[in-house]
Parts: sequence; C-alpha cells; structure tokens
Amino acid sequence: MASYASVASEVGGRLRNGICASVVRIRRQAVHRTPRPWLGLIGLGLAASAALLINDPFLMPALAVCAWWWSPRVWFAWLMPLGAGALTVTWATVGAGLIAILPLPTAGLLWISTAAVIALTGTALRILLHERPR
Repeated sequence: MASYASVASEVGGRLRNGICASVVRIRRQAVHRTPRPWLGLIGLGLAASAALLINDPFLMPALAVCAWWWSPRVWFAWLMPLGAGALTVTWATVGAGLIAILPLPTAGLLWISTAAVIALTGTALRILLHERPR
C-alpha cells in the first residue's frame, strides 16, 4: 500500500505537469491568436458599457482580457473598447441628467450638439494634422 507522501508527490507532479502544459498551450495560442476587430472593438465596447451601466465592475477584468485577445495587434487597441464603454456610460449619464433638469428640447439640443462638437473637433484635427479620414 502506498504511503500518503508518495501519493501526494505523484499527484503534485502530475498537477504541475498539467499546469505547465496548459501554460505552454496558452502562450502558443496567444502568439498565434486571430484578431477579430469587429468583436474586439465594437462588441466589447458595448459589453463594457453594459457592464458599467449595471454597475458590475467585476466584469471589467474579463472584458479587458477578451479585448486584448480579439483586438487588432496594435499596442493600445485593446484599451479602445474599454474607453468607448466608459465614454458611453458618461454620455448616457449626462443625457439622463440633462433630461431630468432641463426642458426636453433644450436637453436634447445640448446633448446632441456635444456629439457634433466632438465630431467636428476630430475632423478638424485630422485636417490640421494632414491625415486623411478613412
């Protein structure tokens, strides 16, 4: 009959080998992962905004890993969907606050004109920096 120590060391060795094999497999997949830009940038931006709107911050680390996995291979691309989610939540909160304190036409005008100012500023910066919009 085998002693507890020998069984424990055998199980520990198998567990260690299994973990090492899993880490090697994950590293190999991370190097050769396929970017999915629509899922990584659009889908995760929507998921991040939903997670923040329902006030569940525990989803954000998992969404950050998914964003890193599916986003294009630019070093900052995985941050874009998380920032877009935060911007969406800010946008919704400001809009709801404006509607609550102002008459509806004034609140709508202020809310939409902010989007127009942001879009025009981005266009002006592209023109000034001599970058062509795609």
